[in-house]
Amino acid sequence: GIIMTILFGQLKLLAFPLNFVLGDSYHEDEMFEEMIIKYDGIGNLDWWRIDPRIRKVRRIVPKLYAVECPTFKGMTEVLKKFAEHREMEILQISNNKQCQVRVEVKDEEQIRLLTEMSGVEVMFNFKYPVDGSPNEPLTSVSLCVDIPFLLPLIRNCHKHEILVMQVYDWWA
Repeated sequence: GIIMTILFGQLKLLAFPLNFVLGDSYHEDEMFEEMIIKYDGIGNLDWWRIDPRIRKVRRIVPKLYAVECPTFKGMTEVLKKFAEHREMEILQISNNKQCQVRVEVKDEEQIRLLTEMSGVEVMFNFKYPVDGSPNEPLTSVSLCVDIPFLLPLIRNCHKHEILVMQVYDWWA
């Protein structure tokens, strides 16, 4: 314990100049992702009614929008709400063409369904031995998803009772 305390103390001292200049925290409200969205619906869409955390919406051309939304967990929540609009398709998120999605499944049949979805590649899956509840832990599955297939994936997961836990990280 003493050696670890000394090591972490030295690291803290080394980081002091950077923390002084840059600060030691980030402001989540200043971070966002920009999505390029195709919307084929009739009439104007009230973006802020879908989710008030949507920051800015810019129409590029008719039916094509640049939408700023929160990053991290907030992005996942906004994407789930976007998935409720069948006339919406996401073409790109912050200049990325693929993203990583973590879902939780109950059985092998649900993993098989994921492998059959277009634009989705199952990268790996794992299961925690316990999750602190009396229930059997679910299996987490990491997916590489082509961005245009992201909303259809979320819709299919909802339909087949697969839990979408988080959309995060970018595949090169």
